[in-house]
Amino acid sequence: MDLEYPTIKSLNIEDSNGVRMLSNIPANAPDGVGIWNQTMFAGNQYNLIVEAEDGNGWKDVEMLEIVLAPEETNYDSTIIYYPRNQTALTTSDLFSIAVDSSGDSLATIRTLDGNVLIDPFEPEFIINIPINFEWGLPLSGQYTPSFQIKDLDNSPVFSESSYRQTWTYQNDMRLDFRSNLDEKRMISPTLTDQNIPISDNLYHEIGQETFIGSVTGGDVVMFSGQYSFTSGILENVFITPEAELTMEITRKEVFRDSERDYDPVEEEVTTHTFTGGVFDIPIKMPSYQNEFEYEFKLINLPVGAEDLTTAYCFGSVINGCGKFVIKVDDEAPKLVFGSWSASRGETASNGLEPELLDKMPTSSYHCVDVSSQIEERGSLAEDATTLNWIYYNGNPQDGNVWNVYQNNYGTTPLSAPLNLSAGSLGYIRASAECVDLWPVGFGQFDVTESNLNIPGLEVNLVMWVETVDGAGSPIIGAGRYFDDGSAVGIEGNDNDGQDSSTYLLEFEGSNFEVRNTRTIPDSPEVGDKITLEVELVNSGIPGIANLEIKSVTNNQPPVFEGYITSEIIGKDQAQWVSIELEEFTDATTGMYYIVYDNETKDILFNGKDQGKTFNVKVAASGADGLSTGLIVVILIGIIAILAVVVVVISRRNRGDDLDDEFDYDYEDDKSYASIPQQTQTYAAPAAAVSPEMAEAMEKFSFWTQEEIQGYFDQGWSVQQLEEWLENQ
Repeated sequence: MDLEYPTIKSLNIEDSNGVRMLSNIPANAPDGVGIWNQTMFAGNQYNLIVEAEDGNGWKDVEMLEIVLAPEETNYDSTIIYYPRNQTALTTSDLFSIAVDSSGDSLATIRTLDGNVLIDPFEPEFIINIPINFEWGLPLSGQYTPSFQIKDLDNSPVFSESSYRQTWTYQNDMRLDFRSNLDEKRMISPTLTDQNIPISDNLYHEIGQETFIGSVTGGDVVMFSGQYSFTSGILENVFITPEAELTMEITRKEVFRDSERDYDPVEEEVTTHTFTGGVFDIPIKMPSYQNEFEYEFKLINLPVGAEDLTTAYCFGSVINGCGKFVIKVDDEAPKLVFGSWSASRGETASNGLEPELLDKMPTSSYHCVDVSSQIEERGSLAEDATTLNWIYYNGNPQDGNVWNVYQNNYGTTPLSAPLNLSAGSLGYIRASAECVDLWPVGFGQFDVTESNLNIPGLEVNLVMWVETVDGAGSPIIGAGRYFDDGSAVGIEGNDNDGQDSSTYLLEFEGSNFEVRNTRTIPDSPEVGDKITLEVELVNSGIPGIANLEIKSVTNNQPPVFEGYITSEIIGKDQAQWVSIELEEFTDATTGMYYIVYDNETKDILFNGKDQGKTFNVKVAASGADGLSTGLIVVILIGIIAILAVVVVVISRRNRGDDLDDEFDYDYEDDKSYASIPQQTQTYAAPAAAVSPEMAEAMEKFSFWTQEEIQGYFDQGWSVQQLEEWLENQ
């Protein structure tokens, strides 16, 4: 064969997972990209990947020499590899060449596609040399390797222009610690209850009384987490040490506390080994009730290695940062017997009795305040503490859900969250304000009186409390919902239902009646604005009346006039309300008002039935507003009086005696007037009516005097009425 020189194309560095380092880090690196992508971490294995070629075949290569840190003059970083016997050697104090279980080097030479080299004349090949850096090295810069290759017949070739990966070194590590303070949850490390009932969250702040969760005695808690090199942690990049590590966990001694019913337990120390930086350590909890504090740390670290967790967690009170606390709680929570109460919400101003004993009125079921005491020495899961309820037809234990409830909500219970607040030692108050026990949304309807006014119907509302303590144990004595759809409520002290959470649903509302009405003015004319005043009486619970007003004229259909809203009217109290109506533009007869309850649409007042009809007259002419006929009558009377006065004055001036003028002879010379025989009779007019009215009543006997007067008020005369009737 012709003589050809060997050359090196490139030197790349890969981690143990086959991920290559980056040739350069961009100025604005994306998330997850940083100096750690060019770092060889202590204790971890890295592969030096050299791609080379020799036209005379790979067996013509005598040796490959790599200097990893040529800038370090105080340390030797040379590696020599002999392809013919696949042996790698180094005398460096910085790193070691990885070996298998038998102590043989793991360095290899392969084809470009990774296969074993069989043909000695294969010209292109890859040399892989795995190495592990030592801990605690004083390497702080960036290094660019140098290399040379030499065949059996020639001087070394340095391949100066070939690519070689720049790298750096790092060995600081600590515990990966993260937590969500807002949601009060551990992210890393974690504590996970392994036994039923399972505690969902074992978060706790060291030194605080409140535990988010606890476990029952004898439970196994899995303690899981990882250690990571500090480079990249702040960017959520976790490079874990691959060396074997040992953790020491110390459970501190605890003492008796009679008030909390805590038992004493001695200290315990355990050790656990793990690799890859990731640990999952089962912790068997003592079968005694108490709060157990654990401390943990790495021990027996490799020479030069250091765990920075202690310094990082100094002063921290968050579970998982170098220590954690787990509470053992062997007592299930109990609802304190007789502590349940329910009352009307937001009713301070209406005068109703606030306490709800054995009945739930529809007037208040949209806003009910509830409260109870729970005996629990540990903790309760607030997000799992709820008030639940459902309505049954008859006995709740039969499971017959009321059909009106089903039409609105189906057959499953409704629920609302309960707020928890600390009470005396060992007690927690669970309460909620203004709970809507019949929420009305789209397509849902409120309970009406007709829904409940059915013979033999008895609707029972059952409420109960659901919660679990920190150990996952469900509450006792707080009522219960069963799989068959039945339910039992909280038991009470008395037979009358006090302190019980089962209630008879009853319709309760305000009952408004109209006691009186008046119009101002009471005899309106065209052009007047009228004010309608209505006196309301409430025989039900305090409430606000919403009225609708309509008017009727000449037996026509009712016409909408407006709405009236009252203030709160107490039980057995009255209130006047009013509305100003539009001015009258036409004269009318037989007009009256109808008052409706705008919610129930019931008629509360009908003016026709109550004799409250009236007419609207044509406005009178003249300065004094008097009719022309009345003025004529008054003038005639004045003229007659003046005539008498003139006669009297004239007689006095002549000296005549008035008695002579009007002297009558009641004896023989008395004269009698001749009364003609009547040929036609007329009906006697009603007393105190005008001649025009008397004539009209005679001619239009099919109308009442009130109806005739209404036509006169509109400006009709007797002659016009006669002409109108003739044309009908």
